[in-house]
Amino acid sequence: MKISKQIICLSIFVIFLIMTTETAIAEEVNVELVSHFEGEVDNVAIAGDYAYFGTNYVYPEHQDLVILDTSDAVNLLEVGRLNLLLLANDIAVAGNYAYLASNNGLVIVDISNSKSPTFAGSYDTVDGAADVAVAGNYAYLASGKGLMIVDISNPTLPTLAGNYDTTDYPSSVAVAGNYAYLASGNSLVIVDISNPKSPILASNYDTASYAMVVTVAGNYAYVADESNGLVIVDINNPTSPIFAGSYDTAGYAIDVAVAGNYVYIADYHNGLVILKTSIQNP
Repeated sequence: MKISKQIICLSIFVIFLIMTTETAIAEEVNVELVSHFEGEVDNVAIAGDYAYFGTNYVYPEHQDLVILDTSDAVNLLEVGRLNLLLLANDIAVAGNYAYLASNNGLVIVDISNSKSPTFAGSYDTVDGAADVAVAGNYAYLASGKGLMIVDISNPTLPTLAGNYDTTDYPSSVAVAGNYAYLASGNSLVIVDISNPKSPILASNYDTASYAMVVTVAGNYAYVADESNGLVIVDINNPTSPIFAGSYDTAGYAIDVAVAGNYVYIADYHNGLVILKTSIQNP
């Protein structure tokens, strides 16, 4: 949501690390500003030497999809731009296409020519989409109607493959193997997507607070659980998830990313919180 539906920093390539006593990390982390791109940036995806992000215009409210060449991180070069005429909540890049979760649903942009991106296709979900994940020939959307699975084997003509209705509006989706993981209301909802045309509920795990974002690494799901901080769920058996650990941050956990045994939490007014766990992820 991945990291849309999130509070986004205006700078793409700088992270301001707020090291508090609660981060459980002893060593210092040196951080320096490498470069900066002006504008109101709402989401970003990185693929190869390129960064893809949406930059806002207020009147009328819409975005441009901007493509930056980041091979020289000090001297960023804008190579392409496309007026979206809508707002994108999240971006995923796979192959020659960028997949945007928008207020209209799924929008697909052909980025095979980075200097001249073009619209390829779209699928209107009626209730919009907050987040998108792409795996194989399918795009998985966290939409107002729950999980929507869109067949993108033909990106110019995406079609609905299947859907699973949730009781709450999911704000985030992650896909791993035959399962989709949704941050939805006060729950982590796990859906069996082995048959994309007929997804079924595998299990549901109560996270206590409002599940904002979920990311999956190895056998664990990491949930940014708003006022409850970080919740880690063991999903080794997706049909029977169990509590693995938690950390109550001082702010409101609204996004989460995992790298190795470190967990990075966007903690709203409390800044960025970095946690070290005993879990050794790839």
